[in-house]
Amino acid sequence: MYPLSFKMTAGCGFLLIWVIMLHSQFPISTGCLQDERSYLLDFKAGLNLSSGRLSSWRGFNCCEWEGVACDYHTSHVIRLDLRNPVDYYYSSDYHKQQLTGEVRTSLCNLQHLQYLDLSWNDFNGTSIPPQLLKLHRLEFLRLKNAGFGGEVPLELGNMSSLRHLDISDNFWLIQISTYDYFTSDYFKCSKFDVWVRNLRSLEFLDMSNVNLSMASEHWGDALSGLPNLTQIHLFGCGLSGNIPDLSNLTRLSHLHIAYNSFPVQLPSWFENVSSLVSVDLSSCGINGFIPSNFMPRSRMSNLVLDSNYGLKGNLSFMLSHSSSLVVLSLSHCNLTGVFPTSIANFSKLMTMDLGYNNLEGSIPSSFGSLTLRQLYLGHNQLSGTIPDCISKLASLNVLSLRSSGLRGNISLQLFENLTRLSQLDLSENQFVIDISTSWVPKFAHLSTLELQSCNIQGNFPAFLSQQYQLSRLDLSDNNIVGNLPSWLWDLPNLHQLNLSNNQLEGSLPRKISHSFLTVDLHGNRLYGSLPPLDFGSHALDLSNNGFNGSIPTTIGIFDTLSLSGNNLTGEIPSSICNNSDYHRVLDLSKNKLTGMIPSNIGQCYVIEILKLAQNVLQGEIPKELGNLQSLRTLNLNGNRLQGIIPPSIANCTDLQIFDLGNNNFEGSIPVWIEKLTDLRILSLASNKFDGRIPPQLFSGSGVKLRSGICYCDCSVVLPHEMEIHMLFFHG
Repeated sequence: MYPLSFKMTAGCGFLLIWVIMLHSQFPISTGCLQDERSYLLDFKAGLNLSSGRLSSWRGFNCCEWEGVACDYHTSHVIRLDLRNPVDYYYSSDYHKQQLTGEVRTSLCNLQHLQYLDLSWNDFNGTSIPPQLLKLHRLEFLRLKNAGFGGEVPLELGNMSSLRHLDISDNFWLIQISTYDYFTSDYFKCSKFDVWVRNLRSLEFLDMSNVNLSMASEHWGDALSGLPNLTQIHLFGCGLSGNIPDLSNLTRLSHLHIAYNSFPVQLPSWFENVSSLVSVDLSSCGINGFIPSNFMPRSRMSNLVLDSNYGLKGNLSFMLSHSSSLVVLSLSHCNLTGVFPTSIANFSKLMTMDLGYNNLEGSIPSSFGSLTLRQLYLGHNQLSGTIPDCISKLASLNVLSLRSSGLRGNISLQLFENLTRLSQLDLSENQFVIDISTSWVPKFAHLSTLELQSCNIQGNFPAFLSQQYQLSRLDLSDNNIVGNLPSWLWDLPNLHQLNLSNNQLEGSLPRKISHSFLTVDLHGNRLYGSLPPLDFGSHALDLSNNGFNGSIPTTIGIFDTLSLSGNNLTGEIPSSICNNSDYHRVLDLSKNKLTGMIPSNIGQCYVIEILKLAQNVLQGEIPKELGNLQSLRTLNLNGNRLQGIIPPSIANCTDLQIFDLGNNNFEGSIPVWIEKLTDLRILSLASNKFDGRIPPQLFSGSGVKLRSGICYCDCSVVLPHEMEIHMLFFHG
């Protein structure tokens, strides 16, 4: 019998030997390898990091750095995830978090790398480094929306271990094709079928918005030879011809090839691919009847065929299958028929978009048994009214019935149980909508409310004062009366407002929020002076009201600014065009404006429509208007303008409507008008022109007024050979 101390010593010895043997077989990592740490630091040195990203890239152990992962046993860097943490374009932090600069070739020395994600950054059109494609252990490569450009490298075909490849949405490229969809900012790949056939391990492929229009007709054959493919995403790639037969891809679950050009019928081979779960062939120019053997089988969850205007099909027939569908989107497909009662079997359906078709009949009560979240039935020929069963769709967040043919008296209280509703559009039907003044709905998420032409009577709906998430509000073309409520301008998220063609009264607040994108209040009874218009928006339309006083001198940047049909007085402020980015449309007509046309309107280089008609403007047309080379409409009718038509207007070669009638212009009609070859309406009536009408105006190479209208004062002498055109003249 051994002493106790010997037993303990022997036991510890055996344990030590076991630990040594275990470590020899499974070494434990003690930190990253120093040469790989150096490679990462050199890669970082090539980046611009103003946001503080990669601030953790310091210290000894690079395996603990942001986005870096190492093999537990070997300490080799195997994963580098540097995607932008903010993957939303419109977030204020998106651009701040982007990595920019260059992808240094030191990254290519990480030969054990299996996963690389640089998506949602901006490498400013630089090419993908060919050395990067020598990482033969790489299984996951994601460069989505990373700002790469040039040609997709052929070396991609050498990455035989790749299982996931995403190089979509890189908008940098020299244009190489005449395909209309593409611009000079698109990534290109002219030899797609050459290199992709080598990626035998590939399971996921996304090259959406990469220009494949130069790829050969065998691109489908190349993909069909990749036996492990489960997802194909080739959205908007300029592909054309036939939809290739991919029936031998027995694992294919997602086929998304929308926004290409396949002017053919739907292929019958779809029925042979039982693995398909999601199909998107929208906007592909597909035509013909939807064949019976195309309809998805039991596994299909998403079917999207939107905007194939040549398609035809019967809704009842199509809905006799596929009760597993979660998303059904068939807008703009010329569908006919009525809703079958079997719609109740679609218990998984969450999104149904059947808008812009020719559907008839009523909405069946069986809709109430569905779990819909989004329902689009607008622009059809339905009958009846909105059934009460709609109130049972407790998960519904989008309901669009615009111009669907429905009618009847509707109370918005029908929707009060739809507490998740975010978008509601009932516009342009034959509804009479009642909104109780005391009704307080439980909409916590309502962001869009569109009730255009809904015969709404009475005062402004009071419940809207509590809709703090409201972003878009359209109550136009109704009979709403009373004052415009002051609380409307305080709704924190309201960006688009259309209250036009009602009977609203009152004045505008002294200050309008800078958050508005569009404000349309035309055709009401609003009055008072205009507040400073310095908030800037896409469009501001205050026309056909009773506003008075002068135009404010502080004016923001508007794409469209219309103040016509009011009682505005004073001069047009020179500040109205202090920036060349101002106004594509500027309409100040039908007011009482005086003074001269400001010459700096000629600085509004993007302006397309300029209307100053029916005011009391004096002086001459500024020669600077000739700088407006995008101008399509110039209407100065009904003022007190004088002098000659400045020759600089000949530079406005896009001009289609040129109206100088009812002024005091004099001299001869200029010959250079013949250079305005797009002109369709020319009005020079009731001026003081003299002489003959230049015959060049009606020559084959001159102005094509035969399809338009020409008004001119009868004191002007027509050439004998132009008598046939007397029909176009008005004295």
